[in-house]
Amino acid sequence: MKLKLDADFFMYKYFNRQENHLGELHSQAKRGSVDAQYKLAEHYFKGEDIPQNYKKAKSWFKKSAQQGHLLAQSRLGWVIPPEIKGTSK
Repeated sequence: MKLKLDADFFMYKYFNRQENHLGELHSQAKRGSVDAQYKLAEHYFKGEDIPQNYKKAKSWFKKSAQQGHLLAQSRLGWVIPPEIKGTSK
């Protein structure tokens, strides 16, 4: 019984921490943090902890790339699928 409670507590803390992390990351990205924009784009691109969304990934990669983030510039150049590259803003 105690083991089950400990596992449930761990899962609650883990997922709660992930949600808080993504919320903070999104806030920082909106405020213009280049690194936060890139990291948020990676989450959207890979579907890590949030549903995969190439359009949102492209948008955040683009914002980061425009501020000089080299990895974001690289992602825009070769990782985003062709059908997403041509989409409008």
